[in-house]
Amino acid sequence: MPVVSTEGSVPEIASQVDQVSISQHVRQIFFTERADANSKIGNEYWGRGHKNVGYPMMTAVVESAAAILQLNKREVTLKECQEAVEAVRLANCDDPDDEDGFGAATYHGILRGLDELMEMWVPSAPFSAVEALEGFAPKDSYDPVEWISNISKSIKEASPDFGVALDLYAAGDFESVIKTLYGLESLPEGHVRSIAMMLVNCFYRIDVEQGRVEAESYLEGTDFIMKNFLKLATGAETLENYAAIWGGDSQMMAKGHYLVACHHLIRQEFAQAIVELDKCLSLRVPAIESYLAWCDLIAADPTRAQTPN
Repeated sequence: MPVVSTEGSVPEIASQVDQVSISQHVRQIFFTERADANSKIGNEYWGRGHKNVGYPMMTAVVESAAAILQLNKREVTLKECQEAVEAVRLANCDDPDDEDGFGAATYHGILRGLDELMEMWVPSAPFSAVEALEGFAPKDSYDPVEWISNISKSIKEASPDFGVALDLYAAGDFESVIKTLYGLESLPEGHVRSIAMMLVNCFYRIDVEQGRVEAESYLEGTDFIMKNFLKLATGAETLENYAAIWGGDSQMMAKGHYLVACHHLIRQEFAQAIVELDKCLSLRVPAIESYLAWCDLIAADPTRAQTPN
């Protein structure tokens, strides 16, 4: 417990504030709320598919963290955090995806936790938001146009040739994506599975039969995770069953939603695909699937490029 002055009617914060401790407490608030969201996403009792109440809960966690990070200050106060979360809560109070109010409850849970910290310390107690919330949301912005661009930028810096394939995918030139990926001299580190899925997806988008052949070829010698991915993309596995295994992992669920969306796009079921693409993006995972999902979303509904969720 930090030492505060008892003189006067308003407590003053001590000169040496344990900022590390405050950051840890704030991080624990968000960790608890995110764990609750993940537990519901992974449990069919709370809803099937995109109707699962865990998704608006996860959105509330990410939107709250992103709003604090977007204050763009080296140090923020507990009061500033509370105000940022309250603002984003009010902006989302009529969220049509939160019919049951679980997302709203998550906002209130975060606000309640911050209230308790302001009682432990004082509202003006400063701490490092980046240290507390790193990994809970993109640091730059919660506007998809900005953070999606940064995903693309980081990939292109690591592998310019792979970046060419991403640009071709965004342009809908799936045949050239295949040629580019097969022409890579070396596979970008950490993207081997993603490249395999891009290949299968592009083959399907060009020719369903050829896509099926490529998927079956990969299934013969691939690992358990890749088998899960391929079955989602081909419709041989349901998202509910997939979530039973991976529901506690936001990155794996982002991949799952993207792959189910691909399955719908292959079948030209655009309304269903858009729902899954939105769910993929709502998890705000800084991974290649988020970038691909954004490309597919604005291709399916060009108006979203101007009015992102």
